[in-house]
Amino acid sequence: MLLRRQQPEAPCRDRHVRGPRRDSVSGVTLVEDTLKPGFFLARHHHKKMIEIFYVLDGVVEFAFEEESVTATAGTTLNVPPVVRHEVKSQTGAKLLTIFSPGGFDA
Repeated sequence: MLLRRQQPEAPCRDRHVRGPRRDSVSGVTLVEDTLKPGFFLARHHHKKMIEIFYVLDGVVEFAFEEESVTATAGTTLNVPPVVRHEVKSQTGAKLLTIFSPGGFDA
């Protein structure tokens, strides 16, 4: 589930979908997220999609059922379908999120 390559040491977010949604129906959707300080996304899961996070800047905390990961710039996490996870950032962060298949599910 977890691929880690770390560099040496919400209120809400700004979300930018890169590429037209109609082009991502069967492929992938790439999203650039800017998490504001205090960001929190409650525990959830996706029924069919894989979600891949790549941290560009800042610190993001990911919590899973039996594991927590503090991710810094250069960290990649692969979250398979039906794996419950929550995301938070106390200080704010910037990351890329890839959804496959493309689009968004509940």
